[in-house]
Amino acid sequence: MIQKYFARRITDGTICDGEVSLALEEPLQIMIQGRAYTTIMRLPGDEIALAAGFCFTEGIIDSVDDLAGIQFCKDSSNRIFVSLTPERTSKVQSYLERRSFISQSSCGICGKELLNEICTKLEKIPPSCPIALERLFSYADILKAQQKLFSLTGCVHAAALFDEQGLAAFAEDVGRHNALDKAIGKALFEHQKIQVAVLSSRASFEMVQKVCRAKIPILACVSAPTYLGVELAKAAELTMIGFLRKPNATIYTQPERVLIPASVNS
Repeated sequence: MIQKYFARRITDGTICDGEVSLALEEPLQIMIQGRAYTTIMRLPGDEIALAAGFCFTEGIIDSVDDLAGIQFCKDSSNRIFVSLTPERTSKVQSYLERRSFISQSSCGICGKELLNEICTKLEKIPPSCPIALERLFSYADILKAQQKLFSLTGCVHAAALFDEQGLAAFAEDVGRHNALDKAIGKALFEHQKIQVAVLSSRASFEMVQKVCRAKIPILACVSAPTYLGVELAKAAELTMIGFLRKPNATIYTQPERVLIPASVNS
């Protein structure tokens, strides 16, 4: 997953020649029902979880029970074959034939139309028990501590999912969407009930869509959400938190899911 490269670094006015670490980036083709569905760029590793998470967050499957099989091509580690059960195939046949999905920015419709179309396909997030702000700060710390590849390369994104016991799934990838899909795919296989998703990147509407699809009540990011992302979170009744960097945080939607210490209000 890491490739060494010789480079010249300039740090604090000092020139140093030597090896640096670069993250690998390779294409992964996802075949569904024997047909090429999409090709995504990803960090090698966790391809099965990535494909499963992708299919889930895009609405191709509702659970792992909809999968008849998911496996690598015998001749390539850059191709995954996904097969659906007959029952699921009949439900999503028209969607597969259309071979385009909302999360692509090239869909050619405006933000309001896009939001309306997404909302028709998403269920609202049900009420859930609130979580202490201090715990959310600890989740951000855990995310940072888990970012081994980022510490080496400085160019990969990460997603961490938390349940009642703590860290449930974690993934890094050169693509922020891929990192989230990998983490969701891991949780999907383990049938885990996720409470919080924490991202190292910004929360664009595509990322919010994936979290809503997984019915995760709280989405927090160390960066900022986009306006359309916040609007989607509001419509889906998802708690959206940005700039989660202790002691700071910005809660954009559904603040009742976050317990804020009384000292913060004074």
